[in-house]
Amino acid sequence: MRRNILTIDIRKPVDIVFRFTLNPKNTPKWIPSILEERTSDRVVKVGTVYYQKVDDGTKIPKQAALVVTGFIENRRLDFHLVNGKYSCHYLYEAIPSGTRLTYSEENGVDGEIESPMTKEALLTLKRLLEEET
Repeated sequence: MRRNILTIDIRKPVDIVFRFTLNPKNTPKWIPSILEERTSDRVVKVGTVYYQKVDDGTKIPKQAALVVTGFIENRRLDFHLVNGKYSCHYLYEAIPSGTRLTYSEENGVDGEIESPMTKEALLTLKRLLEEET
């Protein structure tokens, strides 16, 4: 099993960071491989499915679906790939300067994670959130 763990501090309150990362319309703004994202439910909860159109470097975008397997408002968000072994987790922690976001992902099998989250994506998230007024 392969794991990727990244942490970043964002100078915004936890509730703002949580809401921004929860909103599927925001995902393409900070994760370059996600071209489009939508959810199965208006209100996200355990069982909600996030449908993604992913640029995997080919001419035809790949479709992916991740189900929410854990949800604690302003604290944690967990996903698992539908029909796959991949999972990812967002952990939100209040710190004096704002929010510490820890992102982790694992593929559940031997081999590399197909498109791992990058520090650059988290830095883009940080920039977007901190530039908002």
